[in-house]
Amino acid sequence: MPHDSRKQGQRLRAGAAPVFESMEPRLLLDATDIVINEIMYHPGYGRLGDPGYVAEDLANEWIELYNTGIDPVNLNGWRLNRGVNYTLPDVTLAGGDYLVVAADTAAFLAKYTEFTGNLIGGPAGWDGRLANSGEDIELEDALGTRIDIVEYADEGDWARRERGPVDPANPTWYRGWSWVTGADGGGKSLELRNPAVSNNQGQNWTESLAAEGTPGAANSAASTDIAPMILDVGHWPLVPSTLDPVTITARIVDELPAPQTVTLHWRIDGGPAAFTPVPMADDGLHGDALAGDGVYGATIGPLATNLTIVEFYVKATDAAAHTRTWPGPTDPGGAQGANAYFQIDNSFVPAEWHFDSQPIYRLVILQDELDAWLDQHDDGHPKNYSNAEMNATFITFDGTGARLRYQVGVRNRGESTRGSHPHNYRVNVPTDDTWYDLSAVDFNMHRAYSQMAAAAIFQVAGLPAADGAPVLLLTNGLNGAGEGPPQGGSYFRISPYNSEFAGAHFPGDSGGNMYKGIWTASPDADLRYIDDDPDSYRMSYEKQTNAAQDDWTDLIELVRVLNTTPDDQYAAEVSRVVNVDEWLTYFAVNLLIANRENSLGGVGSQGHYIGDDYSMYRGTQDPRFSLLVHDLDTVLGAGTSSPATQTPEGLFPTSAIPALDRFMKWPEFAQRYYQILKQQAETTFAPETINPLLDQVLGGFVPPATIQSMKNYAAARRAHILSLIPSDDLTVASGLAQSQGYDYTTEETVTLTGTADAARTATVRLGGYEAAYSPWQGAWTTVGGTPFASQTLVADDDAATFHVPTDGEDPLAWTALGYNDDEWLDEIAEGQAGLLVTEVSTGLARYVEIQNVSDGVIDTTDWVV
Repeated sequence: MPHDSRKQGQRLRAGAAPVFESMEPRLLLDATDIVINEIMYHPGYGRLGDPGYVAEDLANEWIELYNTGIDPVNLNGWRLNRGVNYTLPDVTLAGGDYLVVAADTAAFLAKYTEFTGNLIGGPAGWDGRLANSGEDIELEDALGTRIDIVEYADEGDWARRERGPVDPANPTWYRGWSWVTGADGGGKSLELRNPAVSNNQGQNWTESLAAEGTPGAANSAASTDIAPMILDVGHWPLVPSTLDPVTITARIVDELPAPQTVTLHWRIDGGPAAFTPVPMADDGLHGDALAGDGVYGATIGPLATNLTIVEFYVKATDAAAHTRTWPGPTDPGGAQGANAYFQIDNSFVPAEWHFDSQPIYRLVILQDELDAWLDQHDDGHPKNYSNAEMNATFITFDGTGARLRYQVGVRNRGESTRGSHPHNYRVNVPTDDTWYDLSAVDFNMHRAYSQMAAAAIFQVAGLPAADGAPVLLLTNGLNGAGEGPPQGGSYFRISPYNSEFAGAHFPGDSGGNMYKGIWTASPDADLRYIDDDPDSYRMSYEKQTNAAQDDWTDLIELVRVLNTTPDDQYAAEVSRVVNVDEWLTYFAVNLLIANRENSLGGVGSQGHYIGDDYSMYRGTQDPRFSLLVHDLDTVLGAGTSSPATQTPEGLFPTSAIPALDRFMKWPEFAQRYYQILKQQAETTFAPETINPLLDQVLGGFVPPATIQSMKNYAAARRAHILSLIPSDDLTVASGLAQSQGYDYTTEETVTLTGTADAARTATVRLGGYEAAYSPWQGAWTTVGGTPFASQTLVADDDAATFHVPTDGEDPLAWTALGYNDDEWLDEIAEGQAGLLVTEVSTGLARYVEIQNVSDGVIDTTDWVV
């Protein structure tokens, strides 16, 4: 997972000034000369559909170490940690030489046929993979001492910002901005430029000039004098008023003792096109802390007009005339198209904001760019399905303090809600400077309180669900969320489903595949099996992790098992690819919470589940798929007029998805489903649990009447769902006429039916024969009639007669219809024979019971029955 660098001056208390510290030097102890020098982390080429596209092959990943000194270093027992785990064998690296550690040495040599250098690696011993979005690579010696660490990324200082690609079918559409580096699927490696400067800064790395990199040789982009690195840029106050001067600071690092010049360039959005240059100084007098500490500062303003947006960048030039700007240029001509921003806003008073206040998030975007983006997305389908991103500054105030991120990307998100106003947002944070370890965060505009409550309920139920909170989101100082429904004045901030979600919710097994199910005209993501071609599934499912590998075999196996497995293997095979209890809990909680979305789990206007609005995750350690819920803004009566008792297809709204219908109604799964429904109703949804939970999650944010309405709905829904679970004790019905209070027939067989407690009953047997039992219906019936011989039944008030069998008499004849028992006795007098036939069984176990009712012992030796 990308490391959160928490840049200086960016994680602050709302009313505090920034504090700067010296840049942490690279920790090099006994073996100071060994550095991580080159990385091939994405050996594929392009994206699916691009000309020349090549899917990523993890066997072609590699890492190069470089001995910058003159003395040889023995690396026996050294380890690569974090991104990949590998223990180096007994190998010595000479001074000035290179060592390639490959994921698969055979694959490496097949690709680099002219390689003659030092090579070690897998497949044996190399564990893990190098993530395409960023990773930590740590090198330790045999004692566990850190020798080097590189926290690479594919955005921010590790890439360049460019205008987004032109849509060939819609060349006039808004293009937005994209992060680009040839090292991320562009056929290049990631090369260190100058090992004399910290190799944990993206500005000291670049894509290789040579195709496929330079393993085992000097880097193609190496230099002994690079342009000054501009680090930790920030402004203060984060949200200035018209009374505040604004200080911009930056840390400058260079091989030479000091850069020649550092300059701030700024302009007002909507004002003159030219940037105003302002010299920055490291003298301790310009908001730069101490003189000579490498931090440069400059001050502008105060600016008199409220809501003014300021655009700026920093430029540094060293004594050798090497120049760098931050943010960097956005085209080869040096245009500064995607810069850093801040905004004047008199409505924000730091002293009035407290850590227990509702979080306040701010997006600052150049107004012309925001207008162009809105013009396109407000024009409806298909324009609002563009994912083009605006460049923005992202400032947040919450219970942990304040955070600042420049150069975030902001785009529209969602499916059916993309045309809603205000729009939903996806905010993509540069992967080298993540926000709370997140490189993306979503903002949904519908019923933040409903989504907040539902996410908490799913988590209490033991299901993986995204974390979130209701927040005040201001775009250029304005709150787009209306005070009334469905926004309630707030957006719901939620973590999207991606590799970071997998890392947080599936610890130790975060490298698996995640898929998003999408509704399309045909087919939707309804778990049907089509064939073994991944292209057959791309329209209905989107890979949310490991997309570059383009490996769909696990999804195809899942749908094949669900749809084509023979009955005698079904339960075992499904249990191999599906986390059965988790799936059943997912559907149980969705039903109890009355999810009214049209989705896989929600029962909306269509009255049944559909293949939309859900995700699935399959780990590498646990290869069973888990279900992940989407869109919870219509639950517990919120946003719907549907009563709590509305269940169009009962407890199994699966009619439109045959694969799911088979799964849910499979006998052993159906019984388990009922057990989980009752368990969740008696725990998570019990009033003593859900009512305090709603108070805790929504109290102080949602009106008490709304919370009480949700509690009432939850109670009514719980009672209704429990009433639908077949829970009667075993019942039997024959449909026969009665004689003297008993069912009566003259036929040799009879069909019996009945019900059973569905959560407690696995099979129903009658007289040793197994009935046909349907657990999902809680109903049973005999197959082809009951194969029992007819028997005469005696009513309670009938007179009982007794008979002592004689030699050779067949007691079984007594059970025949029409048997004449007129000579039988009504009672046994004292002194008469003391044996009675008290029971005759003609079922599977056939026997006659004889009882001695006399006072003495009767010897029955040689008696015949």
